[in-house]
Amino acid sequence: MTVEWTSTTLGAAGRWVSGGTPATSNKSYWGGEIPWMSSKSLTSFRIRDSDRRLSELGATSGTKLVPKDTILMVVRGMSLKSEFRMGITQREVALSQDLKGLIPRSDLDPTFLAYALQSRSNDVLDMVDEAGHGTGRLQTDRLYALELLLPPRAEQESIAATLGVLDDKIESNRRAMDTLATLVSTLFEQVISSHEVVYTPLGEFTRAVNGRSYKSSELQESSTALVTLKSVDRNGGYKESGLKPYTGPHKPEQEVRPGEVVVAQTDLTQGAEVVGRGVRVPSSGKYDTLVASLDLAIVRPVAGMPVEYLHGLLSSETFHQHCRAHVTGTTVLHLAKDAMPTWRAPIVPPDVQERFAESVRPMLARMDALSEESARLVALRDALLPEILSGRIRVPVEGVVP
Repeated sequence: MTVEWTSTTLGAAGRWVSGGTPATSNKSYWGGEIPWMSSKSLTSFRIRDSDRRLSELGATSGTKLVPKDTILMVVRGMSLKSEFRMGITQREVALSQDLKGLIPRSDLDPTFLAYALQSRSNDVLDMVDEAGHGTGRLQTDRLYALELLLPPRAEQESIAATLGVLDDKIESNRRAMDTLATLVSTLFEQVISSHEVVYTPLGEFTRAVNGRSYKSSELQESSTALVTLKSVDRNGGYKESGLKPYTGPHKPEQEVRPGEVVVAQTDLTQGAEVVGRGVRVPSSGKYDTLVASLDLAIVRPVAGMPVEYLHGLLSSETFHQHCRAHVTGTTVLHLAKDAMPTWRAPIVPPDVQERFAESVRPMLARMDALSEESARLVALRDALLPEILSGRIRVPVEGVVP
């Protein structure tokens, strides 16, 4: 016979934990083996590590430790204006005050619960309150009241396993892309350090084209998409998920061709992690035409420089730090007009540039293929999520009749 689903509220789904930040001035708190998760480091569904780590002393000083299989979510920060970021821990971690942790009760499968919450991301974003907070904050009373459907435990596990296959492949692709990106960056640094360079202002050999301003009414289904600020990862790299379908006008020069580099001109993050980031935009398997939004500038070489070498320059941390020193604004940061053209870029001889380009093209092509495959998998997962989590599509398990 068919087994009925029940429901629960998110607040009753387990024990909730709030985090904090140990004193950054105390060096004995930092540099250990315990990942400290913040809104910046919460970038993947399966949470394994962070860019900052605590010592055992630090983990007991102003923060909270949560075990494996805890669901973490951003409840405060600029990112809540555009996306709800969450994930499930794969090991013990500490968390900042910008996050909350949910340790699921014993009768619930933790990964299923994480997927159930992920399927309600749009509902969660409707709970963001910006009044009195420049950064946005989730209304936790509404968050705790969010209702979720619960199948029997065996079916929860089957659903988690089914969706997990897709996320495991997406995560595997991401790690492979990160490895390739690191290799490309390392090869670029080797070229710069092992050849004679001439430091030349960027404006002397490139042309920057500002992106297109748009209206919300122009964000309709289309074969054309905007490359937006959300396409730029705060840690570097391109995000396919940042594309927005677009029906408005644009100039031909505002189209981003596959392999071209765009640079973020604005930033909503408090630490200026995005502004001045240069990322390479691959072709899209979903859209025929890509157009840069006003938050980005397309930077093109004008003197025969391979675009791969330009990518090496604009994706370097040296360029990013130069741009960070030339921003204005408080809540929204803007890159100064003279920031990019005045940066003195390390230029090697043309034949060395071309050899570098030839060596990295296969790696970049592989990254593009992995990115396109992941985009298809994400689209499949996102299409399945609401159907499976609502019970409209049942995942068969022993003893459960769909």
